[in-house]
Amino acid sequence: MVVLSSAFVYSDIFPKHFFRDVWDTWRPSVPRLRENVRLLLFIVAVVFVFLPKLGPIAQITSVRAEIAGGVSLTKYRAALTWLREHSEPESIVLHSDWDDWPMLFYFNDHNRYIIGLDPTFMYNYDADLHARWAALTARGESEDLLGFVGDELGARYALIEKDHTAMQSTFAQNVYFELVYEDTEAWIYALKK
Repeated sequence: MVVLSSAFVYSDIFPKHFFRDVWDTWRPSVPRLRENVRLLLFIVAVVFVFLPKLGPIAQITSVRAEIAGGVSLTKYRAALTWLREHSEPESIVLHSDWDDWPMLFYFNDHNRYIIGLDPTFMYNYDADLHARWAALTARGESEDLLGFVGDELGARYALIEKDHTAMQSTFAQNVYFELVYEDTEAWIYALKK
């Protein structure tokens, strides 16, 4: 499907004979110079393809390595078991990554979560709310953490993945939230009663 979509996009951007027309318009009149330009374009293309960190080969290798590592089938299991056993039914949990929702819901359907698999729904509902949620989860920025998390979002708990250190630091420094659980994958903060 992706290949077919890419083909349609490519054909819309570059109509038939586009590159030949560009070459005919800009080609050098001296034959030796024309060959040097072709050689230069070939070298640029080869360097781009194999360019470390930027070229398509590097990107494909990176994606393959990430997919091969995969997501642990038990990611957050311990934290979510703790949360299920220590939280009220239907209590709202703020979580640090929208794409963690499948694991959250799989191991704990006792609670409700701020964002499921697509943050676009929150953005369409309220762009400002989405921007503040993104600032908090990505950079740990919040002007009024208690008002935003507790009042606006209605969350009693925050489950923060270990790679979101800025978000965790914001919760750790706020007197209205306390660390109630920690393991190698996540922190859980609760709104103090």
